[in-house]
Formats: sequence, C-alpha cells, structure tokens
Amino acid sequence: MRLSATPFRRTARTHASLASSSSILAVGALVVLGWVAGPVAAAPGQPAGPGPAAAAPMPASSGAIRVAVANPARVFNEMQETKTLQAKMQEEEKRFTAEKGDREKQIEQLKTSRQNLNPNHPQYEELSNQFLKATVEYKVWLESRRLIAEQTQKRQMKMLFEKIQVAIAEVARERQVDVVIADNKDPLPNDATLEQVDIRALRSAILQKEVLFAGDRADLTDAVLALLDARYKAAGAAAAGAPGAPLQGAGPVPASAVLPTGK
Repeated sequence: MRLSATPFRRTARTHASLASSSSILAVGALVVLGWVAGPVAAAPGQPAGPGPAAAAPMPASSGAIRVAVANPARVFNEMQETKTLQAKMQEEEKRFTAEKGDREKQIEQLKTSRQNLNPNHPQYEELSNQFLKATVEYKVWLESRRLIAEQTQKRQMKMLFEKIQVAIAEVARERQVDVVIADNKDPLPNDATLEQVDIRALRSAILQKEVLFAGDRADLTDAVLALLDARYKAAGAAAAGAPGAPLQGAGPVPASAVLPTGK
C-alpha cells in the first residue's frame, strides 16, 4: 500500500518512517477487512482466521394465502351461551315489569287518597309528601335500572364477540387459513316488500355485502359454533360440581377435539 503524495518535501528518513508505518497500517486494514468480509487467507501451514456466520436462507414460499369466511352475527344469535343469557334477561324483565307495576300502583293509590281528601284535612299534606317521595323514588329507580341493564348488555355483548373472535382464529389456525372475512348473509328485500324500502336503506344493505360468493368449504361458521358450544357445555359441567370442591377436569376444549380434520 502506497500513501498519496503531499505538496511538502520530506527528508529521506521521514519517507522511510512513513513507508514503514503505512505498511503496518495496510496489514492491520487487511486483517480488519478479513474479519468483516471473510476469513483471512492463511499462510501455508497456518489455520484460516474465523469468518462471519453463514446467512440464514430465505424461507421458501408456503403457497397461496388461504381465505375463508364466517358469519359472526349468526354465531352470536345461535351460540348456546347467547341463548342462556337471553333466557336470564327475559326472567329479569319479568321481575322488572312486576316491580314496576307495584311501584306504579302504590303511586296511584297515594294520588287517589290525596284527591279524596279536602286540602284542609290534616292528612292531606302528609299524603302529598308521600306521593312526591314515591314519584321521585320511582323515577330514580326506573332510570338506574335502565342504565344498569344497558351496561350489563354492553359488557355481555363485548364478551361474547371476543369469544367468537378467539374461536374463529382457532378454527382458522386448525384449518391453516390465513384470512377470515366477515360474511353478512342477511337477505335483501324481496319483490313484495321492495316498494316499502327506502332507497338509501337498500343501497346500504347492498354495500354491506362484502362477500359475493363463498362455497361451503370456505365457511367456518358451523365449526365456530360447534367449538363455542362445546366449550360452554364443558364450562357448565365443571361449574355444576360439588359446592366448595375444586373444579376438576381438563382445561379449555381445544379446537382439534371438536373440529373434524380435513374439512
């Protein structure tokens, strides 16, 4: 390696010193480059220096991306856990309606009793206070029950959808599917009802048809329903064990235990 010339004149001794230094630097540079770019060529009888690790080969393509569909609305409506929750809500609705009727009956009785009294009667003011108190308490109770019921339904809806999403992902992995598209299969209005449908509502319904065709083999809806119902049944059987005893049995039902392979 030869250093570049400079515009300044050097003495012979200085040139010799620089030449010696440049040779050392050149050897050092070759050694460094050998560690970065590859093993340094070894002298005869000497082992070659270590080189870098071999680059990992690029993964080969695993084939085309597999796509399937699922109808989350149908799963939500038909899964057993939703039906159980709906039955509980209907029972709560009956109790709410009964209590609401009792409170309204009490208010009406207080109102009637007050109307039958002369405003100068000693009990008139007492009945008026009772009527106002019962009316205010009824309004507060009614609004609080509405808010509690709405919040409960929102939590349950979110919880069920998250379960559906997890089940869809497990079924997809079991069947080696890469992408699952939500398929809305709600039918469009028929000719008999088409005249009563607003054109904007019809346009919206058509635009919601994101999947125009999917064969039965591409539909995961039935498999997702089977998985969710099997897990719900297993969880109910575990919860029905002896009171106070630790729950026994296996963990969550795996998708492979419910789904037929090769479908």
